[in-house]
Amino acid sequence: MKYLAFCFTLSIAIVACKKETTTNEMVTTSPFQNSKWELRKSEGGNTGTLTYLPGNGQTIEFFGVDSFISIYPTSSISYIDSGIYTIATANTAGDFYLQKKYYVNGMLITINDSVRVLNNQLIFLSRYGGAACDPTFYYDRL
Repeated sequence: MKYLAFCFTLSIAIVACKKETTTNEMVTTSPFQNSKWELRKSEGGNTGTLTYLPGNGQTIEFFGVDSFISIYPTSSISYIDSGIYTIATANTAGDFYLQKKYYVNGMLITINDSVRVLNNQLIFLSRYGGAACDPTFYYDRL
């Protein structure tokens, strides 16, 4: 029985981790490299539109071509995410696919986001068209 459960879990993991083939190219230089951004607004989702003052400390910083750190000091439980990222161009100019990978309690977490860079703003686009729990986040470059 344990063997069957192991095989089932392994099969699910393999299917879930299947790499998708795309025509998008990986970005080797981008507006993300060595940049720091601070949250200024969230729009949509359960809370509607929220505006954040400069200096709120909720930041995401990209180092070189593959590492990042996100700081969330103002949430109910203050925490930090750090790990590696990859970036690929999307079909619309200024849009990118951002994939962040990091470990939480020994488990690898992968988050795929669609982002837009517009002027000095990094916009994390809503994944589900503004569904109830999925706001769009606006970050300003620091």
